[in-house]
Amino acid sequence: MAAIEEGDGLAAALHMSAWARLNLDDARLLLLYSRHDFVSGDWPAPLSHGVADQARRFEGCLERFAQLAWGRSDATSLRLSQFVLADAPLAAVR
Repeated sequence: MAAIEEGDGLAAALHMSAWARLNLDDARLLLLYSRHDFVSGDWPAPLSHGVADQARRFEGCLERFAQLAWGRSDATSLRLSQFVLADAPLAAVR
């Protein structure tokens, strides 16, 4: 998210794979769960709130990236942003 906030979409797209290589055990653990696993159910409130805040920040970053990359943040641009910044890098790590 820091890379997107700085306007560097390429660094943002490459961050996940670079981080996973440096943090293999953590990456393996995180591949078992999604953020939704931490916001539903009976999790401690601070953890649920933290994950929800992170999700809102990520959504804001998707909007910023969509504006930078495509000049708009409509549904199609947001979906493309999600693919470029999260879905494709996650598939590569998996």
